[in-house]
Amino acid sequence: MRLLLVTTDFPPKLGGTQTYAHQLASRMCFKCDAFAVVAPFSRNCRKTDETLPFPVYRIRGGPDLFPIAAAHMIARLGKVFGYEAVFCVSWQSGVATRIARVFGGPRVTLMAAHGRELLFNPFRHLPLLGGAYQSLRRFSFRGSSQVFPVSRYTKELLIQSGIDERRIRVLGNGTDPGQYFPEDVSAFRKQHGATGRPVLLSVGRLVHRKGIDVMLTALPGVLKQVPNALYVIIGDGPERKRLQALCDRLLLTDSVRFVSEKQPHELRNWFNLCDLFVLPTRELAADVEGFGLVFLEAAACSKPAIGTRSGGVPDAVVDGETGLLVPSETPEKLSEAVVRILCSSDLADRMGKAGRRRVLNSANWDTVASTLFTYIRCSLAESRIDQDAARSSALPFSFFRF
Repeated sequence: MRLLLVTTDFPPKLGGTQTYAHQLASRMCFKCDAFAVVAPFSRNCRKTDETLPFPVYRIRGGPDLFPIAAAHMIARLGKVFGYEAVFCVSWQSGVATRIARVFGGPRVTLMAAHGRELLFNPFRHLPLLGGAYQSLRRFSFRGSSQVFPVSRYTKELLIQSGIDERRIRVLGNGTDPGQYFPEDVSAFRKQHGATGRPVLLSVGRLVHRKGIDVMLTALPGVLKQVPNALYVIIGDGPERKRLQALCDRLLLTDSVRFVSEKQPHELRNWFNLCDLFVLPTRELAADVEGFGLVFLEAAACSKPAIGTRSGGVPDAVVDGETGLLVPSETPEKLSEAVVRILCSSDLADRMGKAGRRRVLNSANWDTVASTLFTYIRCSLAESRIDQDAARSSALPFSFFRF
């Protein structure tokens, strides 16, 4: 199979979708006869591309120009190297693929769906432009033979958007248990003054959706039961100053630590240092957590997690097994759940081990990539059968004309 992966999000930029694209590409490339990635040009991308076992064709220009410029690249690669299928990491990439077909690009397209991009509409307050944006999104999805949402929640968003349920297959995210794993971090814990303190951890971009303010509001209730608890928040973003001000207002300065965004190898230390991972995300009108990769990264390090019943989080945290789920925007219930786990080492240990088992058995990128490869191969085979059938049905007419 000769496969192109097209994405608007790819390293060296960081983020959940970038991780998804990079991890799948790094595995799919070894399963294919030919494999390449088409992605936007970004600062320092050449250094990243030199380390990868597959070619990356970078598209210059802003995101609005990506579909047009990428379409030309996809069509050219299809003609020169014979790429047969395209996997689009998002619907924006799918627009480029549909345009490329006009110029002879690959005929088989498959597409991922994450969640937030199905709700976001920059023109939602302008009826004509907003409607056109939604039509473009539907145009992209309808050009795909199969769509792979990362959660059951995202699947429902697709169905609500008018996508045929028969073309939808939920394929959850994964993580790398070889990158995130349990290890002794006693020295790291001592270095950061956390020895003897139960540690809560949140990791993510500091935006309203992540619900860090809910955990800060819940923290005084936790401290009544666990006075020496420490809450570590890793990430940067527009909410940081507001969150720090809330921390000061609640007199939590001695119990909260803000840490700037870290690379994956540094994050592993923090995951292993913590006793409980918590991310009480909220569901907004145009913003949602489609899955939550960080929950799996914590689980891979054998840490229990607390999330909310919002978006795709229930697919990332198995309630009562790998962690606990609470309703969004409920500091009291969040506080109770945190205390329940911190005060029961047996419960925390059982949930942490269950999370690690789940990662090893199914929620890992090797399994996700293998499953996706099988689906793509089947779609390609079905496409060839359809083409052969179309040619066969035309033969009698060709014979009589001859």
